[in-house]
Amino acid sequence: MIQRPVALFSDVRGMSLLIALSGGADSTALTCMLAEARDALGLSLHAVHVHHGLRGADADGDAAFCEALCAKLGIPFGCVRLDLGQCDAGIETAAREARHRELEAAREALGADYIALAHHSRDQAETVLMHMMRGAGLRGLCGMRRISGRLYRPLLDMSPEALREWLTARGQGWREDHTNYIPDNPRNAVRLKLLPQMEGIYPGSERAIVRLADIACEEDRYMQDAAARLLAERCARLPNGFRIESPETAHPAVLRRAFAALLGEGASYDHIAALTALCGVRQGGCPLPDRREAVRTEGALYIVAPDRPRPVPVPYKPEGTMTLEGVGTLRAEQAPPVPVKDDPFTQVLDADKLEGCVLRTRLPGDRMRPLGTGDRKLKEILIDRKVDRPLRDFMPLLAREGRVLWLIGCAIGEEAKITGDTKRAVRLRWERSTVDS
Repeated sequence: MIQRPVALFSDVRGMSLLIALSGGADSTALTCMLAEARDALGLSLHAVHVHHGLRGADADGDAAFCEALCAKLGIPFGCVRLDLGQCDAGIETAAREARHRELEAAREALGADYIALAHHSRDQAETVLMHMMRGAGLRGLCGMRRISGRLYRPLLDMSPEALREWLTARGQGWREDHTNYIPDNPRNAVRLKLLPQMEGIYPGSERAIVRLADIACEEDRYMQDAAARLLAERCARLPNGFRIESPETAHPAVLRRAFAALLGEGASYDHIAALTALCGVRQGGCPLPDRREAVRTEGALYIVAPDRPRPVPVPYKPEGTMTLEGVGTLRAEQAPPVPVKDDPFTQVLDADKLEGCVLRTRLPGDRMRPLGTGDRKLKEILIDRKVDRPLRDFMPLLAREGRVLWLIGCAIGEEAKITGDTKRAVRLRWERSTVDS
């Protein structure tokens, strides 16, 4: 059953579309439907045919057909000719990638909102099956989406038979590509062999696969929202990576989605599985792509780049702001000599004792005498105060010649505290850098 074109394309009302027109039945039907809905929806249409140069006179005939169709429908038309030459990858892969590049370049040049593609329900079933066989998760089961980035696929619910019937009823012909009927690549093999066998065993299985994709898309959106909430509530951006609080209390499915978002396209199934397994233990670690590593501590999981360069030290000044790149900003202003008790990131210190300090991260040999204790190595203080190892190298501090006067967020040095002899005081407020997760 074919929807009326005006209803079918109502979600792109008033937009500009670049139609990928091959001349086959599917893209011919899409082009004719869009032309039929153009005036009612205020659509701006252009069509591009990509001539792959692979089928000789047949390919020339496809291009001529597309040009004539667009002339009849009053749609501006362009033809792009590819020279695939020698391809390291298979010719089908190279042709597809080149076609996508050319279509996107044409869309951008025209300023079109979307590239309109004629993928139908059988294409969707093929895609889902291929994703399954390669080892897909929930996202792979979604197959192709109606709108994905700059791609618009309005025919995903329609069968190829229905599209051909629609064209035949209007007396509109199309081109046939005989290579589509040769099972010499994975997609053709799925279309010509696997799907017919499945239909023979379970009639209606093709439609069932398409329904599965629809359900998977709804559940994928839910999982995406759940992962976004997890990252917003528990994930903090660090100068050298990320910290996720209490990952052991989150559902593994949500964690997997969150980890995929944090790691990006370089993450494999094994990387994400290793991270998820770390959430079930109290200590451990594993290597990750792009020279990163995961570190599990009690209460948190870190994804960090251990060899990230430290920020350049910044000279202390008694008024104004000092920014430690990628770590945060220290704000200084004159204040009464009254210590702050309840905020570890805001302190009032003796201004005269801070002269000559620098704002930096720790260095080998740093020492400190925290309030009420003796003089110790900074490393020992960090260990005693249970500061997680991935945090230690990027903790901001004020120091002078290896003496730490304020370990920001953790401890004040005896030398910098307010006393009865303090003549001038400075209020210091630390603001951590914030980056969207």
